[in-house]
Amino acid sequence: MLKAILITSLFDLLKKKEESVDYYIQRLYELREEEIETLINLGAIYAEEEKYEESLEYLEQALSLYKSMDDEEGQAYVLDSIGDVYLNMRKINTALEYYREAFKFYSSAHSVSAKEEMLEKIKEVEKIRDAVDIVDKHKSKSDEIPPKFPVEEEYVADFKKISEKLEELIKIIETTHIYDMYFKKKDAMEHLQEAYNISKEIGDEKGEAALLLMMGNILLKEENLRNALRNFSDAHALYEKMGDEKGKAISLLLIGTVYFILGDMGKVSASFRKSVEKFQELGDKHSETLAIDLLNMLYNE
Repeated sequence: MLKAILITSLFDLLKKKEESVDYYIQRLYELREEEIETLINLGAIYAEEEKYEESLEYLEQALSLYKSMDDEEGQAYVLDSIGDVYLNMRKINTALEYYREAFKFYSSAHSVSAKEEMLEKIKEVEKIRDAVDIVDKHKSKSDEIPPKFPVEEEYVADFKKISEKLEELIKIIETTHIYDMYFKKKDAMEHLQEAYNISKEIGDEKGEAALLLMMGNILLKEENLRNALRNFSDAHALYEKMGDEKGKAISLLLIGTVYFILGDMGKVSASFRKSVEKFQELGDKHSETLAIDLLNMLYNE
């Protein structure tokens, strides 16, 4: 009797709702989508707070739900997100594994634009991995076999070529465009020094830092490495004070270049690695590519 009442009540509920089975299946799907979106958002928040283990936990839950729904494009998106977390953790090879899995799912789902974007991302991260490997490889060699002679005597630097590459990087900083006219002049150093003095006097720290980089590059081209290093280091200190992440990354590259020429490979590794990783964090692909080109040029000469 009780069972009959319960069944009748259930049927009555359905009649009142006047909804079909399809409606409830669709509603269940929508609820799952809401749950997945919530899980992904939690993963993103924890990643932003650098709580990576918590981030991965929520993203893995989202991935499991997409798997249960047999949603290939959804799985690809979450795999891509997990890869981003591992990249922020500096686990580049693990990140690449997830990116490649994401690429497979995007391909299977026939998501052309997402597949192409994923392929470009993989290529960019592979460049970062290769650049870091180059630095680590040369650092380990220098640690194992101390040079018998100062590196300046063994490494013949093409100062003009290096200076031109550094100029490309310096010009990424918008403040330097104001002083572009001085770069090609014979008395460029005199004009830049005058502009620097004015910037310092009026408290224009952005101008000071940019001019220090520009003057440092001229000093490097003239093979005045110690003074170039001082300028680059002073610029880095100013960018750090201002909280200018791009300025810090570029000045680190310039500092690393001087240390490379001087043969101080321990400091080279630290400077180059931090710089490339910072560009990656900022999502600045153009600067990242120029940085990797510089590393390849230096290590392959």
